[in-house]
Amino acid sequence: MDVVPASCAHRIQKLMLVSRISGLYQRGVRHYYYLWRKFLFMKNASLIVVVAAICFYSCGRKSEDHSKHNQHEGSVTTDPNKPLSDSVMDVHNQVMPKMGEIIRLTESLRDKVAKTPDMPAAKKQEIEAAIDSLDAASEGMMDWMHKFKPEAQADDQVRLYLKNELVRVSTVKQRMLSAIEKGNSLQ
Repeated sequence: MDVVPASCAHRIQKLMLVSRISGLYQRGVRHYYYLWRKFLFMKNASLIVVVAAICFYSCGRKSEDHSKHNQHEGSVTTDPNKPLSDSVMDVHNQVMPKMGEIIRLTESLRDKVAKTPDMPAAKKQEIEAAIDSLDAASEGMMDWMHKFKPEAQADDQVRLYLKNELVRVSTVKQRMLSAIEKGNSLQ
């Protein structure tokens, strides 16, 4: 009586095949889970090693920095050009944040010209002149920053160089502010 009808035998074979595949799948999932946990452990271990290396390096550097500081503690050096240098950088720092406003105004005016095809020619020329002025002001600031190198000057020439740069950066500031004012009036 071990004879199983054909329809039942076929179903049993399917169930056996499904259970084998399921068993393989479960073993595979367990294996990948094991590998994932191993990877996470290795990742954490390597992270700990990197953090420890950074801590040891920075601790060593800190003591060197303090020893240099202690050597120079008794001798106070003052740079006679520091106030002039600070003045130059103050002017730069006043107008550098305006670069974003220049870019925004330029894009806004370009959009205005592009979206208004029936704009009178005189108005269009005025807006294009303002755009050119904004671009020139932005380029002037970038040019000044790239060329500003007080450390490249000889010690006896630094003061004269900084005086000239104060004039140059003040001119750049005035150009930027007037270009922004003109751009705002045309919006």
